[in-house]
Amino acid sequence: MNECKKILRKLKNENWKVRSEAVDQIGSISSPEQAVELISIVENEKWFVLESVAGGLSLITDRSVLKAIDESLKNHRWFIPQGVRALLKAGYYPDVSAVAGALSDSDPVIRRYAADALGLIGDIRAVSFLTDCVEDNDSGVRTRIILALGKLSESETKPSGAVLNALSDESSDVRKTAAFVIGKMNLKEVPEELTRLLDDKNKYVRRSASDAVERISVRK
Repeated sequence: MNECKKILRKLKNENWKVRSEAVDQIGSISSPEQAVELISIVENEKWFVLESVAGGLSLITDRSVLKAIDESLKNHRWFIPQGVRALLKAGYYPDVSAVAGALSDSDPVIRRYAADALGLIGDIRAVSFLTDCVEDNDSGVRTRIILALGKLSESETKPSGAVLNALSDESSDVRKTAAFVIGKMNLKEVPEELTRLLDDKNKYVRRSASDAVERISVRK
């Protein structure tokens, strides 16, 4: 049994001390190849195993290993949520363009992962990638994209066209999210498009729009 499989076995041990030792062991990995191999063998494991692996990876300080983890996300897109969090916690900023590449994945779950990750990374360069995909055919992906754009533009005094257009999306979740995002921005005036949602047919959209209008009005 190779070292990575031994670590995986420990991560699934009933004894928390054994699991904790495994996490520390991951944190001491000094081989880029070993880090990538570990990621590759946990693809079908349960969420708590993935989170434990991410916790261990976040303890790594070797930049060459962190770079390998970052590059591995191109081929292990299912690990983007855990991988990006681990890298950021380790003080390593992931390659925005590589993560953004997952926005065109055939699996909508992966596209959602990518949008969430780009919002978490917080790099303004992600805006163009997100905007290009804002009309995704999956409403869940569109919702995550709007949320990510919101995180990247909270200090802005004017909402982007992509966010304003989302206020008229066919999905109530997207409209609700767009209203929420606009409410958190540093606006001084209430956009007319937001005001229209006060009469939206969906009560949750109306509530989100009302809250946003109230937040903006307080800043005047």
